[in-house]
Amino acid sequence: MKRFRIGRWLGRTARVLAGLLVLAGPACQPTPPAPPAPWLTARLLDPGAGRDADLRRLRVALAAPAPAELRFRQLRRFGIYQSYAATPDSGLAPLRAAARLGETLHQPLPLEQASVLGRLAELHWRRQHYDSARLTFLHAARVLATAFPDSAARAAFRVVDGHRGAVGVNLAGHYANAGQAWRAEGRLPAALRCYDLARRAYQCPPDSAPQKLGGLAWVHTLLAETLHEQGEPALAASHYEQALAALRTQRRYNWEDAAQEWATTLNGYAPYLLPTRPDHLRALAAEPQPELSRRLQARPTDRDLLAHASALAVLEAQGCLAARTRATGPALARAAMLLPRLRAAAGPEFRVELGYYELSARLTQLQAGWVSRASGPPAAGYAARVQASHDSVPEPGRRDRLGMMLAREWMRQGDYLAAAALLRPLSRRHAHIQEPQALSQVLHLLAAAYARQGWYDSAYQAQGRAMALADTLSGRQQRLAVADAETRYRTSLKELRIGELTQSGKQEHQVARWAGLGAAGLALALGGVALALRTTRRLAARLRTAQATQNRLYSIIGHDLRAPLAAFEGLATLLDYYRRTGPPDPAELAEVTAEVRQTTGQLTGLLNNLLHWAANQSGELAYQPETLAADELLDEVAALYTPAARARQITLQVVVLPGLPLLRADRNMVLTQLRNLLGNALQAAPLGSTITLAARTADHGLELLVTDTGPGLSAAQLAALRTQDASTGLAPRLPEQRGTGLGLPLVRRLAERQQGSFRLTSTPGQGTTAYLTLPLAGS
Repeated sequence: MKRFRIGRWLGRTARVLAGLLVLAGPACQPTPPAPPAPWLTARLLDPGAGRDADLRRLRVALAAPAPAELRFRQLRRFGIYQSYAATPDSGLAPLRAAARLGETLHQPLPLEQASVLGRLAELHWRRQHYDSARLTFLHAARVLATAFPDSAARAAFRVVDGHRGAVGVNLAGHYANAGQAWRAEGRLPAALRCYDLARRAYQCPPDSAPQKLGGLAWVHTLLAETLHEQGEPALAASHYEQALAALRTQRRYNWEDAAQEWATTLNGYAPYLLPTRPDHLRALAAEPQPELSRRLQARPTDRDLLAHASALAVLEAQGCLAARTRATGPALARAAMLLPRLRAAAGPEFRVELGYYELSARLTQLQAGWVSRASGPPAAGYAARVQASHDSVPEPGRRDRLGMMLAREWMRQGDYLAAAALLRPLSRRHAHIQEPQALSQVLHLLAAAYARQGWYDSAYQAQGRAMALADTLSGRQQRLAVADAETRYRTSLKELRIGELTQSGKQEHQVARWAGLGAAGLALALGGVALALRTTRRLAARLRTAQATQNRLYSIIGHDLRAPLAAFEGLATLLDYYRRTGPPDPAELAEVTAEVRQTTGQLTGLLNNLLHWAANQSGELAYQPETLAADELLDEVAALYTPAARARQITLQVVVLPGLPLLRADRNMVLTQLRNLLGNALQAAPLGSTITLAARTADHGLELLVTDTGPGLSAAQLAALRTQDASTGLAPRLPEQRGTGLGLPLVRRLAERQQGSFRLTSTPGQGTTAYLTLPLAGS
């Protein structure tokens, strides 16, 4: 018992002395703080050390006092270890504690802090908390961007976990992962912005070439996939080509990694190339194969090389089959020879990881297409073998992507029954896990497969579900856009308020300092106070103006959006009545269609005016002048409103004299002005009347005229419309006015922005004429 007490006392004394030595280290010399404990340094230099022993030592170290930097390193190491354990969530608490402690260090450790935040974001991603993952990834990117603001600073390397890492590569990775989180939430424009930041970070020289090129290819592939989801195939193909160009350069540094990424990128690029450029796909797949064959001769059982060679052989065979070349048979034979070698080299434990089952399914499908092209429909066993290989993929995400790829290939080969057999369970899974974007694509493909088989009822149901999902996704994107606009608006108000408070604080501090300078400085201090008061009043007036604008905007949204939405609700009730009582007669259906078109036009016009007005108020509306012809602008606007005019039996007449000079203006701004003026004229014109759109030369430019034969406006009404609310910049509503008050102020603001002018003339009982004057080209 006595020996035990003495041993315990000696151990406590040793720990206290060790702590004192650690604390005394920085005071003895002005160099950076003392290094961590020897076992921690050994772990950094020896990755093969036992993780369990490190965890036990970390628990003991965390129970004792320690300096802030050492405690940060201990928490970081402990959290990373726990995140790789059987229960990864146990690493959340120490990683969060490390992140909070890292913010308070006197000597920041940006790379270590970013690694903590990155691992914490990965845990959030694993739990499908995509918003938390996105915010944490962006926080890590801000830490690195603040510590290393330019390319010269990012060129410096630091040791992180025993490995050298480039700052630019880590920064780009955090941006790209944040974009992945945006994409998982369905916010594709925000994801594209993050991907573009990652691309710029990878392209910022100087940096680690092999990592930079591989990451740059990865980011270009992410950009291409996201642009494809947005429906922009041309831009997606451009980014795929840039990814392949980066991989060609990477081969000089790391050939095998480049070959693997080459096959992965081609898998995503293949759906674009197969319908239009199958020969290009075939050439791209064959490009790295000579060097790959040479390496396989030296290492015939290397499973990674066999996986790359098999993937490229399958892609080459797919391109040959789509191009209908004689090389299809030899290409299929090469792929069929490589796959058994991959199966034997990989073994059961690596077949899933190396994609053996995906390659087997695709090769079997290509063999079925070759047989059907050569000698008629293939045996049913091909589809069963493809389905069996598809079902052997254990990971749901990989199995879903493979199913879509196989279904598209079955559709291309004309086997619609096999395509439908793959798409039906895929649609049920996406509906169960609530992935509307992917479900919409599956339903469109399933409807096409049903229609090609003659199952028109099933095709109609699938297409109806797909269209309903498309409407839901469109509405979601609109709501997200409105939410983003409101967020930016609120942020601008907060920045204005912060600026006001900052300015006021600076002025107060300046006044307090001047107060002690004596008689000579007193007058200067009083002048500063007066300046501060004027600045404060000006900022307060701007704040009141912004508040009034916000209130008017909310009033417009609440009042003017209610009527179209109520009309849509009534139309829904009417359609439900038709569904229960039977189809209506053509006349009633034509009335419903006209009402839907009119309501949609009103809603679209209101939203366009709101967006243009908000952009003009915030200064974000770019002015891009170009040379334009007046007759083309008037004809385009008249064609846009012809259906609405016919519905009201109104004639639209365009009168443009030949030989008019060209004008210089922003096309989008002029079209917005003419749409507002013609929309107002259609509201005012009586049934059976005529609206005239004309152009003529004026003293200071070219005039565009919109004339109606409505009831006209009195002098008092014209004077009211020429004025604007001083707080909101909007025109006041007249008692009989149905608009929002946005149209005419927007026309006037856009005219001033283009160095033009706008005016109204009207005669009661005869009609109103709007004059829009714009500068001539070359003036």
